[in-house]
Amino acid sequence: QVQTIEVGYRGAIGGKLYLDLNVYYRIYKNFIGDIRVVQPEGSAKAGEESGEDAILTNSPDNATYTVYQLPMNATQNVASYGGTAGIVYYFSNKYSASANYTYADLNTDNLSDDIIPGFNTPNHKINVGVKGRKVVKTLGFSLNYQWVDNYTWQSTFGIGPVSSYRILDAQLSYEF
Repeated sequence: QVQTIEVGYRGAIGGKLYLDLNVYYRIYKNFIGDIRVVQPEGSAKAGEESGEDAILTNSPDNATYTVYQLPMNATQNVASYGGTAGIVYYFSNKYSASANYTYADLNTDNLSDDIIPGFNTPNHKINVGVKGRKVVKTLGFSLNYQWVDNYTWQSTFGIGPVSSYRILDAQLSYEF
């Protein structure tokens, strides 16, 4: 269950400049995350000291264990917030330039539950691009640069860092 408040503005200024701005704040009740539990295998027993020792020390009695990841609702409310700022400038009916910035965050500071939220969203993303429409008869182009901040990926099959990356996307178009 989520309650959201979002405020924004979208519109043209002076006929050549287009703005798209927004901010949001969300509160999740019964937020679904995951928890991990570990079960020792071999002669060690789950719930007993031998099982805990085997997992912690990786003893010969129990060289392996099984990890299970289960969905769980958070007992506290979880908040996320962010916003975007986008701008497009139209030089003419053929050429335009654009830029946008996105910020997103999940506040887990007050979360006492030991859940894995799986937010999987970088805090910062930036796009900058130029477009040409019908530059030569029916031929057009688009060039876009994207930068994405590093973040932590969390899923049922693992948790790990995703390094910051950049993408340069070039496109040629032909209108039939």
